Amino acid sequence: MNFSCALEWLKLGKKLTREEWKVYDKYIEIQPIDNHFRTNITTILIKTKTRTIGLWLISQEDVLANDWETVG
Repeated sequence: MNFSCALEWLKLGKKLTREEWKVYDKYIEIQPIDNHFRTNITTILIKTKTRTIGLWLISQEDVLANDWETVG
């Protein structure tokens, strides 16, 4: 799916990945406001199955990609 559709799924709480990320078990998900991260804004985190990598910094390639998929 394209990024516009993927973003709508992300807003609904789904985890998303791209074809090239599957090898590394990477995905993104919304992190709501959370005192653990000491943030008062909703953020998008990039994760693997075992750990959080950090805040997701979107690239032009990600925005233009058509290989977005929901996880699970």
